[in-house]
Amino acid sequence: MKLVSFFLLVLIASIAACSSDADATATPTTPVGVISTPDPMSVGGLVDGRPDREVWVLGFVVADSVGAKFCTTLFESLPPLCGGHSVDITGHDDFGIQFEEAQGVRWTDGVVIFRGRYADGTFTALETRSP
Repeated sequence: MKLVSFFLLVLIASIAACSSDADATATPTTPVGVISTPDPMSVGGLVDGRPDREVWVLGFVVADSVGAKFCTTLFESLPPLCGGHSVDITGHDDFGIQFEEAQGVRWTDGVVIFRGRYADGTFTALETRSP
């Protein structure tokens, strides 16, 4: 019985050692054709942080004849209004994003993620990706 217990203990120790070695040397990989991008910040983080570089930002777009806003949330009205933090946005029409429309106002029904630059209260969208 002691011999079986000893072999069982050696087997468990060997499995644990192999498992920890594999975990220690494993490196994350990105599938071929997928571009790894950092987690996006919120529009509020953009306003509060005022980054001086290109960043990824997550929010909603609301546009009318006066201009477009990139917002943290949408108020549930028809048409929706920006809620939370918001900034002016340009370049958002260059990416074929789906908009809802009512009463001369267009808005994104779901969140969108843009890469761009923030300066002088305006976010300039340069690229988009799926949330």
